[in-house]
Amino acid sequence: MAERMVAVGIALIVACLAGRLAMEAPGALHGTLIVQRAKAHGVENLGDPDRDPAQVAAAVGVSLRHLQALFRANGRNIAAWIWQRRLDKAAQRLSDPGGLNVSISEVAYRCGFVDQAHFSRRFRDRYGTSPREYRRAALTQAAPP
Repeated sequence: MAERMVAVGIALIVACLAGRLAMEAPGALHGTLIVQRAKAHGVENLGDPDRDPAQVAAAVGVSLRHLQALFRANGRNIAAWIWQRRLDKAAQRLSDPGGLNVSISEVAYRCGFVDQAHFSRRFRDRYGTSPREYRRAALTQAAPP
């Protein structure tokens, strides 16, 4: 919980600073600040399954097209970025020994997935293994000899 609070606090500080700087920043820097604000907002709301690129764009005060263009300028796709962050968070939670009592479906739900099968497919595509196998391997490596 403390780790989550620190991450949210940092994200809020970054978002506030980016918002403040965006008011006074030149064009190229302004785009970078918008992307950083969008990322901070995305990280804060990973568990919201309805959070999509359009909602992120609205939250940072730009059009979806503009936000997509800013992400593309950096060789990224905002939707793919959101899914990647969700999968990273799920992998982190699955490998946490303190989270053994949390079911895999609950981990998926808390990371913004509403469908267990969809989560399992995306997870396997990203990590090359099922969430259950990933958890087992991560916890086996973390166990003291």
